[in-house]
Amino acid sequence: MQANKARIIRSILFVGCVFAVLLSSIVNYATLPDPGTIERQSYLEGRLYQNLPEFKAKAFLAHEYQDSFEQFAADSIPYRDSVMLGNAQLQRFGIESSNVFYGFRAYPTFFGSTYLACPEDEAIVEYPTSQSIVTPERLEERRAAVEAAVREYPDINWRFALVDRSRNSDSNPAHDLVSKHADYEYYRTGFLDKLPAECPYIDLSVGDSDRYFDYFFHTDHHAQIQGAIDAYLKICESFARKPIDNLQIERVYDGPFYGSEARSGLIVSYSDVVDDVVKPSEKLVVIMNGKKLSMPYLNNGFSKDNTRYEPSERFANAYAEWFHTDVGEIHLINKQGEGSLLIIGDSFTNNVDYLFAYSYHDVFILDPRHYQGTLQSFLEKNQVEDALFLVAGNTLVNSDIKNFLEFS
Repeated sequence: MQANKARIIRSILFVGCVFAVLLSSIVNYATLPDPGTIERQSYLEGRLYQNLPEFKAKAFLAHEYQDSFEQFAADSIPYRDSVMLGNAQLQRFGIESSNVFYGFRAYPTFFGSTYLACPEDEAIVEYPTSQSIVTPERLEERRAAVEAAVREYPDINWRFALVDRSRNSDSNPAHDLVSKHADYEYYRTGFLDKLPAECPYIDLSVGDSDRYFDYFFHTDHHAQIQGAIDAYLKICESFARKPIDNLQIERVYDGPFYGSEARSGLIVSYSDVVDDVVKPSEKLVVIMNGKKLSMPYLNNGFSKDNTRYEPSERFANAYAEWFHTDVGEIHLINKQGEGSLLIIGDSFTNNVDYLFAYSYHDVFILDPRHYQGTLQSFLEKNQVEDALFLVAGNTLVNSDIKNFLEFS
């Protein structure tokens, strides 16, 4: 009885929803798009908007059509981005008012947000990860998988470099808000220190909290180019490879770049610019997922017209667009280099991976989240001298890397 009553109420609300959308369409002189013909994208929310669903009796009876139409109605709100940002700003005003009494350095960007505003630093940070999510059992499982790979291929020179992602960083301004923070020290004692001697780790922790925003973007969880260079130099030293001489940094995008923390935290009070390394003159051969590409194609985020990145949308991801997006396999060839390197990475390698190509003949970059294969299948086809895990904590505990490391 209660279930039938709930269905009736929902049907009434659904009819009201339909009329609201039609009225909004008339008021805004808009025409409802044909089903499936227009791909509307939200850069703020990082997803495609729901198009007007095609009516099918089967979907209607299963309430699937209603779900799709209600999402379409929500996505059709005029000035949706402005409404979302404005609502978050109103909530943040209340939070800021109460924080006057508490004086926290960081506080939620809106009620229930897992992103924290840091006005003193003109930045946003991720809420620190709890140890209850990254359990010792999961770390041990990954450690055993890495050790199995190292033992399986003893002729390869292995290294593990754990990226200092903001939510796991000891120097995160919100570090003390979580009593049991799965921070870099937690990963060090629970994972890195337990790796086999044949796979020493490279410490990429930021360390000094005063350096936090020199390392990370102010509105994004990735390391900006200064942090990437720091990692690059440490890794070259560990492999005894000569790094690029006289690394120079240039401003490649004046912004505003609203990173993942700004977009997810619904706050545009702060923004970033994008810097990059001045590219060496030597040209590389670029092969992505088996397809040969031009070097400018890699340098410009796989843009089709090989032009410098210029955002067409306010909330477009300048990090991914300027450097490159996440892909399963990239092979860089430097005909002047010697030796080979395999990088098992994630999005944190995107702004630094090509630098290693100037120290090797071949550099392979595999992203376990997108690579259609396993480490075993790759090494059956390719021989490498050096191998580097260069991932953040969230990628390490992801099931994709577990599957990537499995042996048949």
